[in-house]
Amino acid sequence: MIYTQKAFEMLDNIGWKEADSVLGPLVPNMVLSTRYDRLPYMRKFLKEWETANPDLEQLYASQNGVTFDASSFQRSLLDGDPDHAFEALNSALTAGVSVASILDATSLSAAERFRRFDIDLDADDTNEWGWLDVTHNMTYLDALRWAWSLNPSPELLRGVYHAIWFVNFTKQFDRRGGVAETRPFANRDADLVLNAIRKKDPEGAVAIIAGYEGPESELHAALAHGAAEDNSVAPIMIAHTVKTTRAAIVESEALGSRDPIIAAGRFLASPKRERFVYNATLEAISFGQGRARGEGK
Repeated sequence: MIYTQKAFEMLDNIGWKEADSVLGPLVPNMVLSTRYDRLPYMRKFLKEWETANPDLEQLYASQNGVTFDASSFQRSLLDGDPDHAFEALNSALTAGVSVASILDATSLSAAERFRRFDIDLDADDTNEWGWLDVTHNMTYLDALRWAWSLNPSPELLRGVYHAIWFVNFTKQFDRRGGVAETRPFANRDADLVLNAIRKKDPEGAVAIIAGYEGPESELHAALAHGAAEDNSVAPIMIAHTVKTTRAAIVESEALGSRDPIIAAGRFLASPKRERFVYNATLEAISFGQGRARGEGK
């Protein structure tokens, strides 16, 4: 969904005369690739999905814009077990809560995951998980919001279940013992954000963005500048840095909340490791043996 969103965004910028070249490669990718929810680590998702057995047609027809307790919903996603997250979504949809409201609450939950992420985990060479897994929460959610705006449908409701699953699944990467609240640093200088990113000062970036009182456009520009200066080597890291920043800005505007760009600031300012060859090898061995990483042989 993310690739499709980006393909259409590109066409909007370069012109639809390039549609064959840009959209064509998406087709074999969709046809030949393994479905994401068929990957070994998604077995728990499929178990929850089969247990919930949602009637997507009925849930789609039930939307009537009823208000809901977004805070309670977010707690289920952030702190509950997978069954709590699924039950929270099922209950909201059954009650008639709009998908737009659910996406808003899920987006704020995704931003909170950034704030809770254990940065030391990303530097642990014995661990396969890291920032990429957490940033997927926001980039996927942003793509899902785009898709829903174009084609709201029962089929696309499955993507909403994916979104809440991703946010809940990444709970395991939260910093143990919780995260201390960061006091906002009042300022009107967007360059301070860029300096914090350059100095690899994630909590400083959070404080500066939270306390920023200048033009929002300058803050967005500073984040984009920080993403452009990122010194990652692996193409996937470079891509994630750019698209996470873009998604955070779009989500922030959609929500009328600065939480997503605060999250992006922490991500951009964090030191990151690139362990892809090592981890890809272990993942390939596990996949060939039909198990998820970490499961017994």
